[in-house]
Amino acid sequence: MPAGWFAALEVEQQGIDLTLQLEGPGGRRLTEIDSPNGSYGPETLLLLGEEAQPLRLTVSAPDPQAAPGRFVIRVHELHRATTRDRARCAAERTFARGEQWRRRGGGEALAEAVAEQKNALVAFRALGDQRREADVLDRLGRLHRLRGEAAAASAAYRQAVPLLRRLGARQPLVDALNGLGGELCRLGRSREALACYREAQEIQATLGDRQAEGVTWVGIGRLLAAQGEAERAFRAYDRALAIFRTLRRTGEEGETLVNMGRLYAHLGESSRALSFYQTAALRLESAGRLSPAADALGDLALVQATSGRRKESLATLRRALLLHQRAGNRSGEAVVLSSIGWVLLQTGAADAAEGYCRRSLALFETLGRRADQAPVLANLGQIATLQGRPREALAFLDRALPLLEEAGDRAHAASAQLDRARAWRLLGDLDKARQSAEQALAGVETLRTKPGSGGLRASFLASRREMHELLIDLLIDLHRRHPARGHAAEALAVAERGRARSLLDVLAGGDTGPRNPPPALLARETEAGRRLAAAQR
Repeated sequence: MPAGWFAALEVEQQGIDLTLQLEGPGGRRLTEIDSPNGSYGPETLLLLGEEAQPLRLTVSAPDPQAAPGRFVIRVHELHRATTRDRARCAAERTFARGEQWRRRGGGEALAEAVAEQKNALVAFRALGDQRREADVLDRLGRLHRLRGEAAAASAAYRQAVPLLRRLGARQPLVDALNGLGGELCRLGRSREALACYREAQEIQATLGDRQAEGVTWVGIGRLLAAQGEAERAFRAYDRALAIFRTLRRTGEEGETLVNMGRLYAHLGESSRALSFYQTAALRLESAGRLSPAADALGDLALVQATSGRRKESLATLRRALLLHQRAGNRSGEAVVLSSIGWVLLQTGAADAAEGYCRRSLALFETLGRRADQAPVLANLGQIATLQGRPREALAFLDRALPLLEEAGDRAHAASAQLDRARAWRLLGDLDKARQSAEQALAGVETLRTKPGSGGLRASFLASRREMHELLIDLLIDLHRRHPARGHAAEALAVAERGRARSLLDVLAGGDTGPRNPPPALLARETEAGRRLAAAQR
């Protein structure tokens, strides 16, 4: 490279994510470039000849398990260096320092990475380089996500998206839309998140970027799962898994398996959930993903707890907590604190559970994670009810419900309504208790129609049977208080409706019954439907 000259090399990635390393005499590393543009698009390296010397460019794939791909190297610019060229090189060096901090991992390193990228952002804006400005904003979004700062991450992505649209940079736009969709989902803005994923899908159809397509399907699966669309969520996850396995993306495969395990656990399929979590933890560990591995451990611990192995569960959760703390992931730390509180609650240690839940809530509030505050608030409401503090319980639950409804999380909203019913019962207000119990049951009934598998419906409804039982108990209490108001007949009708629903679940279960049922069985289903309609009237 001649002294006083400037060169811009462009490496076009064609189906593989690449890293560029520039070395001087004696193998001295001068810089390393890995822009946030996935497996497609350009990696650009700027060279400034301070002195005449030979330079060596090494192009490599940072992921040893990546599927084969192609690349093309072009000399984009070559001329004597100008003042602007020197400023461009200085901005790129700042960006590269940020990347070095990011690769180190851990809380302090990620904080340094954020600081360097903010400096790079100022420099690229001063140069009027909108493409690199958008790249840095996307990288800031990723860094804030790693730190569990959903609000800051979404703010960065929101700035990147319109820039990338104007520039026509379709592949980076897909990545930014996927990132923004994920953060909006964490913040409880489900509709906005889905709009991001849909736009990303439209662009992917013209690009053929399979990895980004898989990421989008995972995001859609999460939204569908939160809305109770179990079968559609599983189909989205299956499509993502097929893509990641074809591409040999072990880390992404592990994260998808975690999401599938969560959905099985929510539906009451504990043995399947346990299997998915165990496999996911192995995949993530082999890929070296610290925080996602901790997430898998946290979910595994919850299954252990529900299986009666609570001491083992607490030990697993404490391992997960340490991993998140090492990674500097405060959001993950808050999730595990909430989980420890929940497990302690199951052991009857309500005082200790409350302490962990309050620590978790404080972290989520600091991070602006609205959707994640809701389950913690619901747990605190349950704790307050158990400890005989129904008014405090209602205060927590009344804060939780709007957040759950905003996130479209109807399952947890139904559970929170059940706890409200218990609190009102403790206060002696049976009418309000009944109203909450009926709302809880109505929430479950909206979910029961979504899964197409009878087995999934049955396991889901079995875990919510207590809602029927509480409503019956409340109606009996009301009958004792007001014998002439017909509450006993209402209790019988609720019991009849519950039995009819159970029969319909068995008869309508496509995976549990014959494909071509005999006429007698169909007649029983028709009669059950008639009885159910009569009971509801």
